[in-house]
Amino acid sequence: MSIFDISEEKEYLRKLVVTGYYDTKKAIDLIVDNDNEFLALHYLSKANSYFITLESYLRSKEDLYRDEFAQAVDAFTDVYKEALDCVRDNHSHQHTVIYFDRFKEKLYPVLGYVDSNIDL
Repeated sequence: MSIFDISEEKEYLRKLVVTGYYDTKKAIDLIVDNDNEFLALHYLSKANSYFITLESYLRSKEDLYRDEFAQAVDAFTDVYKEALDCVRDNHSHQHTVIYFDRFKEKLYPVLGYVDSNIDL
């Protein structure tokens, strides 16, 4: 049984989570391919907006809030900060990719709450 009773609310949360994930994945793909670091930061910035919105929305709805959501947002924040630091310091993104893998681990339970079956 899902924790959400209102399908519109669940759809909204699913959109935030899935879109935020895909923007993060696009950024990581750009970073790994050494394609365009600055475009990658653009995608990470977009993803950050989705995850900040998700966190704010869930904090305003005590009945929906779960630790798994906070853990996923925190893991995303680690990816975002690491990528920014690597660009600033002109370092490799090895740890950014490691943080991205941790983020996916934390995101997995959240996908169950919002009934998403995307492939991480």
